[in-house]
Amino acid sequence: MSSRSNYSLYAPYVSSGSHMSGPSQSASRIGGAKEQEVDALTDLLVQGMENEPEGDCYGICVKCREKIVGENSGCTAMEQIYHTKCFTCHHCAINLEGKPFYALDGKPYCE
Repeated sequence: MSSRSNYSLYAPYVSSGSHMSGPSQSASRIGGAKEQEVDALTDLLVQGMENEPEGDCYGICVKCREKIVGENSGCTAMEQIYHTKCFTCHHCAINLEGKPFYALDGKPYCE
């Protein structure tokens, strides 16, 4: 790698001479959701390269960031993947598997 490069696979690129004025809050939220999705996919890729196959892996839980392995161990809600045990109300922590819920700011709440 040349001495001019300050690129790292593990850290975001930041130019030392410039400062961003910052995107609006709504753009930050949209970018944050996409960033979380990319992070989850990257975690899945890295874990897949590091670990031996353990059966069917369905993805990475958006809440605990662990692999979802095995039939009936995960669920999809709000276009996110959760372990069934991790899919809980953001306020009271009751498990929401198979129960009605609503989403507020991307977080599940019981009705």
